[in-house]
Amino acid sequence: GVTGTLKILPKCQLNVLESWYKIQKFYSIPSVYGKSRREKLGTKVVKTDNHFTEICSSIKTQIDRNKPVIIFFPTIDMVNNFYQSREFENLKQNAMTLTEKNDHDATKSRIIRATNSRAITVLTKAFGRGIDFIVREKLQVGGGLHVIQTFISEEQSEEIQIEGRSARQGSQGSYEMLISEDELKNVSLDFQDVDGKNPQKVG
Repeated sequence: GVTGTLKILPKCQLNVLESWYKIQKFYSIPSVYGKSRREKLGTKVVKTDNHFTEICSSIKTQIDRNKPVIIFFPTIDMVNNFYQSREFENLKQNAMTLTEKNDHDATKSRIIRATNSRAITVLTKAFGRGIDFIVREKLQVGGGLHVIQTFISEEQSEEIQIEGRSARQGSQGSYEMLISEDELKNVSLDFQDVDGKNPQKVG
């Protein structure tokens, strides 16, 4: 298999590969596409009341550059809450949602449309793994797909996979985390401890 998360799998998952699938040797080689062209914008921790406002501000910055944007939330309810929020109202014109409730045809169509210029897709973390968001060459030159993660992943492999939806196969792209202070409380972390990223705490 080919995966960017093999090196950081927890021991229990490695045990499954070894005992269930009889995989005894693991090799890690550099990507055939060379060094990643992904721009990492870092992590911001914001006051919970301002969370949606900060996400919308970031979206606006990126679509003003004609970039497509995808925003990952952990649950369908949170996708719907953000999509229906007052803060997001002025950005809905170019927006759509993508969740596990969409049927096969709708899912396929929305994945394709997600990388159109200025497209905004609000989706669940289930689509952070294994989905190839293909960005046309013209938009790659302009900076490619921008990914916003709005929560802290329980597993590092999930975060790497979500980040990896941008700048795929040598393309350009960008990634950032925008999380609320309440999110840190839910996982018993101080904002200084967010995965060693030295996050910026704002408003």
